[in-house]
Amino acid sequence: MKILTTLAVANLAASATCATADPGGTGSTGGRQIAESPKLCANYASHASYLAKAWGEMPVFTGTMGDKFIMRLFANQSTGTWTMLLVHASGTSCVRATGKNGSPSPGL
Repeated sequence: MKILTTLAVANLAASATCATADPGGTGSTGGRQIAESPKLCANYASHASYLAKAWGEMPVFTGTMGDKFIMRLFANQSTGTWTMLLVHASGTSCVRATGKNGSPSPGL
């Protein structure tokens, strides 16, 4: 879990801006199709609702970054899909990464 946290914080600290879309499935979306997804940056409630309805993903991990940002990891433990959001104190969230083939780490 500490490795996941360290990697997530390093990724988020590298850029506080939103990722660009990759509908072709060759980059940051991990091969997931996002053509019907909401904007990469949107209201947090919109993102959370979409992830639950479209992908069956629920929040599984949250970490803070200073005073203004929260990293929230959503996952569907049955299908292995996951999404990382960077949430600003204003309530705006941005998709930072998505993927598939996720699984719980032993001992968690």
